[in-house]
Amino acid sequence: MVRVEIIHRLDLYEPTAHVAKINKRRVLQHSEPLPKFGVRPSEVFDHDAFYHFPIVVAEDGSPWEEANRFLMNRLTGVLPAKHRTLESLAGDLRHFRQWLVDEGVDFLQIPMRARARPTYRYCRYLHDEIQRQNIKPGTAKRRMSSVQNFYRWLSV
Repeated sequence: MVRVEIIHRLDLYEPTAHVAKINKRRVLQHSEPLPKFGVRPSEVFDHDAFYHFPIVVAEDGSPWEEANRFLMNRLTGVLPAKHRTLESLAGDLRHFRQWLVDEGVDFLQIPMRARARPTYRYCRYLHDEIQRQNIKPGTAKRRMSSVQNFYRWLSV
């Protein structure tokens, strides 16, 4: 079962071996006589930590790398996404991933015929769910928008 887990505090940093740039409170020492490794503040993120960060966990229990990198990318904008926005995106991607698993669709396989592509098939599925009155049109629109933004990010 695909699910979303919340990391209550996600530390945002860059690993480093440059002793002068190591944040002293996090120095790691290897058991052999190797250089010290540590972390330094990231130049990509404005803050040292993000609270309540969602992680999409795939059906096998491993993090869904592409989706989580997409969510992480949302923290690098001029105005980083709020945690509720990220949770909503993660929920939409969790739903999409569960649909992929149920239908046996590989999200990275993009056929030449447009109607056979995962996005078109998922859109058709959402329309069917609206017809059955299982979801509201606004929910389907939001989910489809999240999936489209995810694919746009993947193609960059």
